[in-house]
Amino acid sequence: MAAVISDPRDEAASMLVEVVLYVPLVALLIWLVLWAGTAGQTPGELELAASDAARSAAATRDPTVRAARAEQLATDRLANVCDALTVRTVREGQLVTVTIRCQLRTDPMRGLNVGTRTFEAVGVSTVDRYIVEAGA
Repeated sequence: MAAVISDPRDEAASMLVEVVLYVPLVALLIWLVLWAGTAGQTPGELELAASDAARSAAATRDPTVRAARAEQLATDRLANVCDALTVRTVREGQLVTVTIRCQLRTDPMRGLNVGTRTFEAVGVSTVDRYIVEAGA
């Protein structure tokens, strides 16, 4: 029986081909995981920010700063998530409604030519008359 001796250059060439093929696939997979994680987490963060902003606005004694307080809270919470953010605060009777629209930041996916995604969340809270109207 003759022993088969492999050429180290063939093995190196084979390994180089594998690296050239697999590295882009792994990079693409990492980008997709980042995108899916960011897009999947954003609606929950937006809902929480809208609820907290509505609660904060409803507990504000001065009605002239309600909208500014809600917008500041939403901006602070979502600064790293949204490229464009709009916050609308409305009081109707005893309810304060805060609507937040967020255009998802797509910087991590720049190389994949992914389009923008916009999310919207609404938070509603009741004005606490004992807190707000006590100072009025």
